[in-house]
Amino acid sequence: MVFERIQQALFFWWKNLLPLFLVTVPFALLSSTAELLNGPIFVVEGETFKAINSGTAVMVLLLQIAAEAALICQLASLANGRQRSLLDCFLFALYVFFPLALTMMLMSLPMAASLLFAAAAAPALMLFFVAPGVWIYLRLALAPFYVALERLSPVAALQKSFHLTGPNQWPLLLSWLIAMIMMLIMAATLQGAVNQLAGDHGGGLIVISVAQKLLGALVTIVLFQAYRGVAPPTSPRPDTRE
Repeated sequence: MVFERIQQALFFWWKNLLPLFLVTVPFALLSSTAELLNGPIFVVEGETFKAINSGTAVMVLLLQIAAEAALICQLASLANGRQRSLLDCFLFALYVFFPLALTMMLMSLPMAASLLFAAAAAPALMLFFVAPGVWIYLRLALAPFYVALERLSPVAALQKSFHLTGPNQWPLLLSWLIAMIMMLIMAATLQGAVNQLAGDHGGGLIVISVAQKLLGALVTIVLFQAYRGVAPPTSPRPDTRE
């Protein structure tokens, strides 16, 4: 069941690579441009971490929320046999931006808390604190789809996600972990190859960012498949025009 989900996600990702590219690349380019112009999120001198560039972090976070909304719009449309334009997905992202941002913030709180506890704990106990955060995060991970596609409130979407993921929580967890590992391996391999060719050149950083966004869509597809498994086919409704 788990490997079937991964196979279906890979097939969907590969089959719809071009329309997924259409909605992921612009946001990746904007995020890369923000880091090039305003500096990287993490300020490092040598091998020592110094600070977080809050201005860049906020810009990249806002772009990430918009990118997620646009991707959800495209996934829902593709699942119903049609492709949305970049403009349609962008308008959809604006329409659902604020409730989706609140939902994603609430979703991330358990994970953030578990990471803080893990950072303060002994190395042997880190997994003890991280695992519950990952589990809660995945139980809530369908909430963005309920907010964006069914117009539920953030709290109602989180409750519905937690309730409906219960029967399939372990296949969902394993599918998500496998997709994450695959994405990280492919992204790390590509990053190594680009660094060998371009070094720290800005163009190389942009290529890496674009590839990471496109590969990251695979993880969202796994979650979208789980959403489709517990909900009827849904088409995004940013407006009434065809």
